[in-house]
Amino acid sequence: MEEGHTGERRMKKLGTIGVVVLVLMGGCAKPINWQGASQLRPGMTEGEATALVGKADAMSANGNGYVLIWRRYVNGQVQELVVPFRDGRVLAVPQVPGSF
Repeated sequence: MEEGHTGERRMKKLGTIGVVVLVLMGGCAKPINWQGASQLRPGMTEGEATALVGKADAMSANGNGYVLIWRRYVNGQVQELVVPFRDGRVLAVPQVPGSF
């Protein structure tokens, strides 16, 4: 009986490790759409912004609204784009790198 339970535990551990690896790889698989990000303009809606750049990885509230954060890890480098919003519209456009 013990051997059966040990095998089940191993399978559960392997399954958990597999899920963690897939989650970590998800951040590596989709670089930020910098071409889309370069088309962001003040006044765009959140929907327009996410249509250009893709789904944001995080949102953080600040005193006057919120920011959406896109973050990817590519070749050991962190790519991050932080766009401030107020009333559901882009407040300001951050500088977008020419190439990444």
